[in-house]
Amino acid sequence: AATLGARLAPPRTQRVTGVWAAATSADCIGDTTATPGRCHATQNITMTMLQQGDKITGYYTCAYGNEVCRNLDETGVIRNVTMSGRRLMMRVMLTDGSMCFFTGIPASGVMEGRYSCLQGGGIVERGAFRTIRSY
Repeated sequence: AATLGARLAPPRTQRVTGVWAAATSADCIGDTTATPGRCHATQNITMTMLQQGDKITGYYTCAYGNEVCRNLDETGVIRNVTMSGRRLMMRVMLTDGSMCFFTGIPASGVMEGRYSCLQGGGIVERGAFRTIRSY
């Protein structure tokens, strides 16, 4: 039988250090006449995360999928990463001043989730991602 202390122990924090290779797929939101190519746009992204204790930082890169990266932003910095239970939430600051929020659940070297990108106070893109830790 499990002891009361074992049942109340906080969940073990998932280690996320490594290079995560992903594919993203943009939702079709709002009026897509201004940027019709962004509807179902896919990109190949890489998130390199470094974890020291509870602090996680890193770098982001984007490469062509079936469309160019949004606003041609190919690099960014990963900041403000938090783990809430099993859920990992991070902010990616891009070179054009926009930011994307990624939320997913890492497990056994795979992380799937959702992202939203903001610029000028509004959501400019959102979608899904699936990433695998390559090393």
